Amino acid sequence: MKLSRLLLARLGLALALAARIAHAGPAPGPAETSTASAAPLSGAAAAFSGLPPNLSAPAAAQAPDPLALRPFLAGTLDLIGGYGASPLNLRWNDLYWLAPSAAALGLALCYNKTLYDSLATGPGRSPLLDHSMPTVSALGDGLMEVGLAAMAAKLGPPRLARSSVVAVQAIIVAGVYTTLIKTATWTNRPYDDPSGEHFWDFRQSTQSFPSGHTFSAFAAAEAYGAEYGREWTYPVAALIGFSRVYNQDHWPSDVVAGAVLGIAAGVQARRAALSFGDPNLRFSLEPGQGTPLLVAHARF
Repeated sequence: MKLSRLLLARLGLALALAARIAHAGPAPGPAETSTASAAPLSGAAAAFSGLPPNLSAPAAAQAPDPLALRPFLAGTLDLIGGYGASPLNLRWNDLYWLAPSAAALGLALCYNKTLYDSLATGPGRSPLLDHSMPTVSALGDGLMEVGLAAMAAKLGPPRLARSSVVAVQAIIVAGVYTTLIKTATWTNRPYDDPSGEHFWDFRQSTQSFPSGHTFSAFAAAEAYGAEYGREWTYPVAALIGFSRVYNQDHWPSDVVAGAVLGIAAGVQARRAALSFGDPNLRFSLEPGQGTPLLVAHARF
């Protein structure tokens, strides 16, 4: 009798283990290994992430099971909350990026009017830039960037698709905090009052600080730059920032602040993807009346 009970117990344990393995599915193969996990962080990105400069982020041995990916909305809300709380988690090694960023912003605020006059109204203007900068500026629009990232997520290879979904999250974070900071600071735009940037000037109907185009451009530049090289993505984002001053829409300080905040948003979105897996968001084109419809498939 005891032997029969022991055999039944072992059989039940074996069946439970087999059911658990079958439910979990096969382990991801080498082709599914996340390439983003090996992306090195450097400069401000590495310092913000809390890692020593020139060291890689913690490597994820294998890509997460697609069934276990984070819901897109929940992951994005986590990012938004974590981004707002990030100043509470600063450490001493964050001075590597925080001190130069604060110095650059301080200089921009001190020489705002001089820099603006030189870039936007001085002899540096040319017919070529007059025609091209509005187009460059349009590339930094958040909706435009989300649309381009959606196309990349649909048509691109897996590596590009993963980076694009992370970029979408970083751009959403940029959009939320651009609105919050603009409302909190309420500064005038150059075309409203070219005498200088004035904070908490509630006579103005528009807000300037920080530059939302630059914020989202650098957030996307960090998300893509980690995969394809920041030496390519950061100059594009910087050109978008320059266009905002050249087009007389923003002060130089708005652009500097937007760049720093955008890099931080991109770093946070990438680190979340490395830790928890990419958010469960996929795009597809489906037939519609007249034109195809872009549909976002997400597990909310």
